[in-house]
Amino acid sequence: MLKVNLLILLFFSILFIECGSDAVVAPANERKVFDSLARIYIKKNQAKFVKLDTADASGLKVLYSKLGLSKDTISKSSTVKVSYVGRFLNDEIFSRDTAYTFTIGSGVIKGFDAGILKMKLGETATIIIPSILGYGAVQAKGFDKLNNNKETYIPPFSTLVFEVSILEIQRSQAEQIIFIEKYAKNYIKENKARIVKYDTLSTSGLKIFYTKEGLAKDTLSKGQSVIVDYTGSFLDNTVFSKDPSYTFKVGDGVPKGLNDGIAKMKIGDEGIIIFPSDLGYGNVQKKGVNKTNNKETIIPPYSPVVFSISSIKR
Repeated sequence: MLKVNLLILLFFSILFIECGSDAVVAPANERKVFDSLARIYIKKNQAKFVKLDTADASGLKVLYSKLGLSKDTISKSSTVKVSYVGRFLNDEIFSRDTAYTFTIGSGVIKGFDAGILKMKLGETATIIIPSILGYGAVQAKGFDKLNNNKETYIPPFSTLVFEVSILEIQRSQAEQIIFIEKYAKNYIKENKARIVKYDTLSTSGLKIFYTKEGLAKDTLSKGQSVIVDYTGSFLDNTVFSKDPSYTFKVGDGVPKGLNDGIAKMKIGDEGIIIFPSDLGYGNVQKKGVNKTNNKETIIPPYSPVVFSISSIKR
């Protein structure tokens, strides 16, 4: 029965594309056909999906096979790096790349942008795109980067299926500072009674909020050894590093933002230090370690971070 339905749908799809000798004409019930084909595809592959987003008014379907642990979402101005495979509904590949970097809204087909905007860092999903959000009534070219950049052809009114993994969100310094400002406003609102002082370096994005001040005489000097009890987290409060006794010399600590923040504090101070990736772990993926359970974590590129300082001792 399924084979019969598929043959019928294929037959009508061919009729829709070939109706008219001078131009390709969109079928009047294209959305209905797309929804039927999408339902068949989902049913056939439902075992590999852990979450479905099929309620978009445009018809776009986003089917998640891996959910991200981070709450790091993608915005309309984000630059992202993804790996993807583009297929037709018959599984024929028309395009793929293992490291495709682009900015949302920069000219990629609308359905690809819209699907990516529903995803988070670390997620993998299949995006089913109707032709109205794809290449529409024109024949387009695809390129298979894993097969010597082989050129392929995408027929008019094609339903497209992209399997996509979000590898990086490449936030600019300016974009990160906007996120930091938003985080700082919420922190002030939620901790107004606890904050006794704050220090901001607007040009670098570094911010320090003090919840306890040590004695004025206990300042730190360059080269002085200190023991810091800290917790490192992302702006969504996910912890990536923790150490109750991180020992280093002021001026030599890493990352730079933590070192620069500690250098402005005193023995006995407590609070949080926030800074962008330029002062943190930069544009490459790094590993973090939670020393309380020796668990390794991943610090994605371009990540602004927060260090909560519970104590500074000699």
